[in-house]
Amino acid sequence: MSGATPPSPPSRGLAGFLDALRDGCLVVGWAADPQDPAVRPTIRLMRGVEVLAEGTADIQRDDGNPGFRLRSPTPLTARDFLEGRVRVRAVLPGRPVATTLAMTRRMRDALEAEAEGAATPPAPLPAPPPPPAVPAPPAPPPLPAAPAPAVPPSPAVPTPPPPPAAPAPPPAAPASPSAPGAAALPAPLGALLRIAHGLAAGPVATLHLVLPRRQGVLAAQADPALTALERAAAAEPALAAGWVPLRQAFARLPNPAPLWRQDGESLAIEGSLALVETLLAMLRALRPEAADQIARAAAILARADLAALPRREVEEGSAQAAGPAFMGVAMRETEPALTADIFYDQPPPRPMGPPLPGLEAWASPGAPLPWRVVVMTEAGLGGSATPAALGWWLRQLFAECVVSEALATVDPAAILATQPGLVLTLAREPG
Repeated sequence: MSGATPPSPPSRGLAGFLDALRDGCLVVGWAADPQDPAVRPTIRLMRGVEVLAEGTADIQRDDGNPGFRLRSPTPLTARDFLEGRVRVRAVLPGRPVATTLAMTRRMRDALEAEAEGAATPPAPLPAPPPPPAVPAPPAPPPLPAAPAPAVPPSPAVPTPPPPPAAPAPPPAAPASPSAPGAAALPAPLGALLRIAHGLAAGPVATLHLVLPRRQGVLAAQADPALTALERAAAAEPALAAGWVPLRQAFARLPNPAPLWRQDGESLAIEGSLALVETLLAMLRALRPEAADQIARAAAILARADLAALPRREVEEGSAQAAGPAFMGVAMRETEPALTADIFYDQPPPRPMGPPLPGLEAWASPGAPLPWRVVVMTEAGLGGSATPAALGWWLRQLFAECVVSEALATVDPAAILATQPGLVLTLAREPG
């Protein structure tokens, strides 16, 4: 029939495997293009988005497949591969063809044996007992939603009654007896310091994040000196103890420019992923007893291969959807077509109550991190609708996740009442 639709071309992918890790730095394997055996793919050894080494699969092997050897500039461990921190990509430059190479069974068995041997203590010392399982905490009482200072408990989730002497907090009072000097700090450090002092009464880990702008990160690549904001945070012990050097962490990436939308202020999907990877690096130091759970979360993040995904236009209604005009034609901003399919081996998170303005609470029993995380953000930084929002990732990675945009008004006692395992404060770097 003349009107018949022609068949779609078959999907194209590369074949290959990793064969071995030798001497902790040499990665050996092969890769080929089944549709064009004469093509020699480019091979990249990657840690996150950083390319450690690059070469071409152009070594003749006995089995006829084009082989490669990549030498890492830094030592690699068996767990780097087993836990997904390091991966090997085969790509065809200039074409949307890329494949993450899997390990052969022999290589996986060898690495598992090596990792098990490295984890075994010397013979004279008894093996330490495994860390106790972290029990699931009770359902949290609600945090105040922005702009409302308090939220009544949801009938769908059993919550303990609020303390008898805890009325709704006033919306202001950034400089209080519990936060000396907060009023003198540059924004947004005053709000962060108030919460840090308020949480000091409870045994909860707290991390403070200030989202940098693209311009500041690019400047840090040339001059790593601290900004006035960072010096002020370092001078406050309550803030310095949980400060996350996000600007410096982003500046160490080989190409940080795509981490933001076109406005240079709002994080793109690439930026949110880099932010979550930085958080996991901090958690490895804070919670060494949970190394296995954190490694599982890192392995899930490694599935988000953004460079290999097709791109789609940013959703309508987003403030960053419309790009600059070129020859009178408005250019649309695009993003990787990332979906929740990377969390295929765990049930989807479920809401812990009805939606409220500026407040979300999620439960994900199959998540790798067994804690309740409470995230206090400035207005506009909460939510979990897209992978560009931090809440999208945290609600999948933590057993329970509460995100509230009431950073400026929340009573720290209300945060402690939820019995969190981790508290994050999230604010923007001032312009």
